[in-house]
Amino acid sequence: MKSKKILLAAAVFYFGVTEAQQSQYFTQKEDYRFNLAQNLYQTKVYNASQYEYARQYFYNQNLEQSKKEAAQFFDNVIGVILQKNHAEDGLTAFMKEYPNSAYFAQANLPLADYYLAKKDFKEALKTLKKVNQYQLTREENTQYILKLGYAKFMMGDSKGAIDALEEAYKTADESQKGDIAYMLGHLFYSKRQNDQAFQYFDSIKDQPKFSKLVRPYYVQMYYNDKDYDKAISEGNALLNEDISESYKAEVHKIIGESYFMKNDYNSAYPHLKDYLSVQQNPSENDLYEMGFVAAQLKKYDEAVSYYNQLLNSNSALAQNAYYQLGNAYLAVEKKQEALSAFRSSYQMDYDASVKKLAHEQYAKLSYDIGNPFESPTTVIQNYITINNNDAKTAEMRSLLVKSYLYSGNFKETLNAIDKLPNSTPETDKVDQEVS
Repeated sequence: MKSKKILLAAAVFYFGVTEAQQSQYFTQKEDYRFNLAQNLYQTKVYNASQYEYARQYFYNQNLEQSKKEAAQFFDNVIGVILQKNHAEDGLTAFMKEYPNSAYFAQANLPLADYYLAKKDFKEALKTLKKVNQYQLTREENTQYILKLGYAKFMMGDSKGAIDALEEAYKTADESQKGDIAYMLGHLFYSKRQNDQAFQYFDSIKDQPKFSKLVRPYYVQMYYNDKDYDKAISEGNALLNEDISESYKAEVHKIIGESYFMKNDYNSAYPHLKDYLSVQQNPSENDLYEMGFVAAQLKKYDEAVSYYNQLLNSNSALAQNAYYQLGNAYLAVEKKQEALSAFRSSYQMDYDASVKKLAHEQYAKLSYDIGNPFESPTTVIQNYITINNNDAKTAEMRSLLVKSYLYSGNFKETLNAIDKLPNSTPETDKVDQEVS
């Protein structure tokens, strides 16, 4: 009997030890798998890491609460990084359940990558600002600053982007510097700071990856600096390269405008024409410029067609276009159309000098062919009243005399003669006849 008790006690002790050993073995195994999930996450082996985290969260009944929170968090974060369906919903739910979780800091960089890939730059910037730079390696810090600068750039914060990217440029290795230099060159170009833009573009212009990208900038920057000869030379060289049709059109435009600024309208014409030919919705400025060049080359019907496309707007450019349209109509002897165009220009108040020129032509044509809108004498008298001391006033007073005379208003004819600063044989003769 005593021996049986001993055997039973031994059996209980054996099974107790075995169970403890099994429990310890299970714990060690699960600890290993949890650590494996962490290592896989840190080395960006995301699918395997998510599998291990999900396994820990759903099947490890002995998982302590802090690790359970971590497993749930990283399972959701990796789902977001891998852009799996409804992953953001899971992460949002976690944030509500654990709003102060310490694990957020470990996921900010990969989450920022996710938002950048989605082009959600606002959320990317918000996430990047949560990153503690002091916990990053030198290489990670360079990448972080680069991403921060890019997000700021895409959010329209040019100054913030430049500050971040210039800092990244100082510490970046050669494989990264090209991309940063390109972004910095573009930012300085967009701010019209051409010296700094040239500095960064010059560092990458001979690299195959960037050569075709930066050369159009050179054409535009030479134009912006009013170095029109260089803009033309660089532009013509670029047209001989294998570039896209949209790039080619923009280069034609810059070359054409460079010739335009040099008053070389013959050379400007084909380039501006090539640019306009591929524009579905050309700007008002493009139409005006093309109309002006066509008029200078005496292609008046073509000029009229361009100017007419501007007349639905109410702007300084439209006022100028009406005036130039009137000149184009005059050149082809369409005086009635010219009268209407000059009148429209004169009625706008954007540019006083254009208004005055249009008023002058409107008054002269009113006298020449008559005016269906108002009496010629009214138009001429208004000019004299507004521009009393103008060099053209004497000529206008003479027209006013003739206009009253031809209308049969002899009283006003004599009044107009009296107001002439100097009489002429012609006005003396009129004075005698009317009197």
